[in-house]
Amino acid sequence: MIVGGLLSFGAQFFLQWKERKNLARQVALGLAGEMGALVSIAEKREYATTFRKYASSGQLMQPFVPVRRNYFKVFDANADKIGMLGGNLPASVAAFYVRASAILEDFETMSSPIFATWDLPQQQEYFTVTADLIDETMADGKKTIDQLRAFAE
Repeated sequence: MIVGGLLSFGAQFFLQWKERKNLARQVALGLAGEMGALVSIAEKREYATTFRKYASSGQLMQPFVPVRRNYFKVFDANADKIGMLGGNLPASVAAFYVRASAILEDFETMSSPIFATWDLPQQQEYFTVTADLIDETMADGKKTIDQLRAFAE
């Protein structure tokens, strides 16, 4: 009887462990996919390069970079599960999305009427800092994507 109970407990524990491991793998792959898409979009649209050109142009600019959709759906749906990823992955994933959110706020600021009232040095600094943030976020994102994929293997 005791042996049967232990076997039942062991089997249940193993099944739960296997389910959690599979869920963590799915979360890792989903986040890697979403982050990879975001990095790819930023590269193809050349946001950092464009903002650096704006900063060095010597002209006041009023870029319009609308963000009308939620590009963080996988993260939003799984934010409560990133702790399952282990190691430094939860911190790396969270940091990527915080920086990405800040970039979207920067796009909103640049597109706002108040931005047109800033003087040239203020705009140049803002463009440069935003470009640096984009580059940093993309570089860290690529490392995190590789780590997420390795975790899921």
